[in-house]
Amino acid sequence: MRALSFGKLVLATIALAGLFLLSPPVAAANSITVDLMNGSLTGISQGTVVGTVKFNQTGANAVQVTITMNSGYGIFVGGNGGDIAFNSSTALTGGDISGLSFGSFRTKVGNFADLGPFTDDIKGPSFGKSINGVSTLTFTVTATNLKISNLAGAFAIHACVFSGGGCGNNTGFVGNKVPSSVVPEPGTITLLGTGLAGLAGLVRRRLRG
Repeated sequence: MRALSFGKLVLATIALAGLFLLSPPVAAANSITVDLMNGSLTGISQGTVVGTVKFNQTGANAVQVTITMNSGYGIFVGGNGGDIAFNSSTALTGGDISGLSFGSFRTKVGNFADLGPFTDDIKGPSFGKSINGVSTLTFTVTATNLKISNLAGAFAIHACVFSGGGCGNNTGFVGNKVPSSVVPEPGTITLLGTGLAGLAGLVRRRLRG
């Protein structure tokens, strides 16, 4: 009788673990960092990582966005050029963007270098300079109940290859998609599967005994 009770307990454990694996992943993060990969910079292989975008939940309604370019690359700013395009499941206006001056804010802007399409675009980000480039840029998006997950989707910026301390003639778009969920790593799933197989073997041995 004891062996049967033990077997039922282990089988129940296996069943619960199986339900865990089949359940959709849920993400709740205060910070997410994603790679920016080349889309249309000439002379640079597509997919080359040229920088990162970090999303920080800084308040109940605010997400801070920090773009950092790798050495040798810059963010195209100044003049009438430059774009920071992203997707938001919350309707935004230019008044929801702070910490950055820019020429205009556009919605339903279409595609850039097959990195979109996009719902929002900060056009002409500026630091009071003529057409030039910067290696890092930070701004904050504020809207009612805005979360990092609301900004999930495609993200792209107008970037450049630095030349002489600023943007040279080689400009184009770089970007990546923001993960909307956290998926268990393959190694974690493998270890769990191995453990479940071991438990199943133990149950069979106990029941035979």
